[in-house]
Amino acid sequence: MKVMHTSGDWATKIFDDAQTLVLANGKYLVATCTSVDRDADAQLIAAAPELLEACRAAAKELHHATCRDNIQHTHCLRCRALAQVCAAIAKAEGGG
Repeated sequence: MKVMHTSGDWATKIFDDAQTLVLANGKYLVATCTSVDRDADAQLIAAAPELLEACRAAAKELHHATCRDNIQHTHCLRCRALAQVCAAIAKAEGGG
């Protein structure tokens, strides 16, 4: 399942002393962060599209480099990394 999100460049903008915004293309509001760590939260949210694409690319490469018997092993670092990346993708796409 591939969930669509607001396209374009996402960036943060300090709105006032209590809010940091995440905007797409400089004009579409994606999120308003008001927590104590609002700037860090907003930066993480703004990086989400690039992080999702990086996870998809990593999953593709890791999938091609899985163990020879095509079974994910809990002791194999590559298999564990693939499982972690796939779980992050599922969460971002609403399935985890």
